[in-house]
Amino acid sequence: MTDFLEIEKKVNRLFSNIGRTNGTACDQTEDNREPLAYELFIADKLRKMAERRYEAAKADAMAAGLMGELDTFEPGAYTTFVGAQLTVAVRRNNPSQSVDKHLIIKALEKRKVDPLEVLEIMEEGSKERKGATTVSVQQME
Repeated sequence: MTDFLEIEKKVNRLFSNIGRTNGTACDQTEDNREPLAYELFIADKLRKMAERRYEAAKADAMAAGLMGELDTFEPGAYTTFVGAQLTVAVRRNNPSQSVDKHLIIKALEKRKVDPLEVLEIMEEGSKERKGATTVSVQQME
């Protein structure tokens, strides 16, 4: 039987060494922020590679019927594959809704609600969310 704990230990060791050993460490520079930028670069590459591998494995599993017919899953549906060594559980979450501000404004105006009142209603029913932070790491040429 496959020793999954041993596999996890090896993956963790190899994963953590990338960008730090075997000729992959950051070159020494005067700027102490450079190694931090380098770590972001390595982490970004590893994340993208892991995501691509996961998505490819999921697509293969779906194509083979391992996870059932996901397109026919109703909200709250659940299926499980039980193998000799692994179990894969898949659940379809309930759909979510979002409100399109522009559609609401059009709907209110269509109902002859005063445009000034529409703006006041939208202001009253709105709350500000913190903007997302994105980090992009590019290799200098």
